[in-house]
Amino acid sequence: GGSSRRRRRAADDDEMDVDAEGDDRMTAVDALKEACRTLSDQCDFVLGAVEEALPEVKEDRERIETLALTGAHDDDEEEEEDDE
Repeated sequence: GGSSRRRRRAADDDEMDVDAEGDDRMTAVDALKEACRTLSDQCDFVLGAVEEALPEVKEDRERIETLALTGAHDDDEEEEEDDE
C-alpha cells in the first residue's frame, strides 16, 4: 500500500519537473497572497457588520483614520492643550 503511493508521488514530481510551464498549480507565494486577500475581505465583512450594529464603532474608526491622515504630531498638540 504505502510504497506504491510513494512511487506514484515520485512520478508526479518528475512530471512536474519536466512540464513545469504547463503546470496550473499555485506557488506558495501566490497561495499566501490569496489567503491574505481572503482574510482581509473577511475582516472587512466582519467590521462592516459590527459597524452596522454599533454605529459608535464606525465613528471611532473614522476618527482614528482622520487622525492618522493628519499625523500624530497634530494629536500631540491637542493633548498638550487639554493639559493646560
